[in-house]
Amino acid sequence: MDSDQLKDAALCALKFIEIYTGKDAKTKRYKALRALAEMTLKDLERGKLDNECKYTAQDVFLSVTSSKSFEDSDKRNVNRFLKDLHDVLPTHEAMLKQIAIDNNLVAIPTYNFGASVGNGAGVYTEHFITPLVRDLDD
Repeated sequence: MDSDQLKDAALCALKFIEIYTGKDAKTKRYKALRALAEMTLKDLERGKLDNECKYTAQDVFLSVTSSKSFEDSDKRNVNRFLKDLHDVLPTHEAMLKQIAIDNNLVAIPTYNFGASVGNGAGVYTEHFITPLVRDLDD
């Protein structure tokens, strides 16, 4: 993975949301995808490396909602709609590939998560977009 592939995957995610749901994503799973894409693009513009564009459940929640606080129950809710995103996004692969082709993008987005670096009580789940490089012969 490189920063250009990640940028293209994030741009593809935003184009997908606009086409699939209209200007305003209707469900929290797509709002979460938009939040991940927007945070990723912003961080890449600020000079972060592609492997540094990872976000906590709190980051996603505060970006998706208008809430100013984050509770344990909010974390469960975020994890629920991110699990929905993880299950549903692959079903749109054909559409994502077509969007990438139409916009000369080299990658489509996949949603992933993993544990932060470290051990013990300080470990938390990180959420991020992983680019899936499309076959350029398409």
